[in-house]
Amino acid sequence: MAFEFCRLKIDDYIFERLRADAARTIAVAECEDAIQHVGIRGRLREIVIANLLAPWLPPFCRCVTGMIIEARNKPRKSTQDDILVIDPMLAPPILPNVDGPDGVFPLNSVLLRIEVKSRITPDGFRDFVNASSEVINMEFSKKPGCNTKFGHPLSILVAFKSDSPNDEPDFEFHRFCAAMKERQSPSPLCGFISAICIVENGLWFLGGFEENTRSWCHAATLCREENLVRLVAKISDFAFMEHAQRQGRDSSQSLEVGIGPYIPTGQIRQVPITENGTD
Repeated sequence: MAFEFCRLKIDDYIFERLRADAARTIAVAECEDAIQHVGIRGRLREIVIANLLAPWLPPFCRCVTGMIIEARNKPRKSTQDDILVIDPMLAPPILPNVDGPDGVFPLNSVLLRIEVKSRITPDGFRDFVNASSEVINMEFSKKPGCNTKFGHPLSILVAFKSDSPNDEPDFEFHRFCAAMKERQSPSPLCGFISAICIVENGLWFLGGFEENTRSWCHAATLCREENLVRLVAKISDFAFMEHAQRQGRDSSQSLEVGIGPYIPTGQIRQVPITENGTD
């Protein structure tokens, strides 16, 4: 009984620690509204999100910002990504300052890309889908004879607020699916976009990667901090999973795990998906 009590208290500690960090992140992000320069205001929001994520990523990963490149250097319309989670063990970053977060990053090393927005709008969803679609058309640099098919960086959207007061449970997810359909992108189940967090409304994430039974799920709560906590847990899990896959290993057969198993799942429900979007 004493052991069980201690185990529960440790679980509570991790969750409460993350919730406290999430509350601070939200408060700091709201303070940035006082800054008039749009570019600086946006960059500060990216930094607070990166600082929230960094402790829960694989220890060899880094949160950076900049441009993804491939060996053939195809031109991209979106040349600046808000937050990239990179694994320098896979390819060296190209940094103007060795200690700085800004630079140019070979596709091989990029595990996740995260877009941060103050307020999500239909145009914001379109921009996110367009930028994410460009990345999946980039090519990895493979060694001669390597026939392994590697998954592209997972794209994740974080927005603190929405431009719509609509309280329909999956309204934001419907807008995301509409942007996917407008772009004639593959089904939302294809996997290159893996999570959408509208902090004031909830978290939608793609589950079943390792079991090959993909489905979109909605973790809804009225608590903004808990929405952000569960996003951090998902990003942590995704980063460990992507690291193993880039090394050609089956992550389901490894002890490598993110913070997800230590965070209560809360109320999760599947979001119905058809070939063209939501039901």
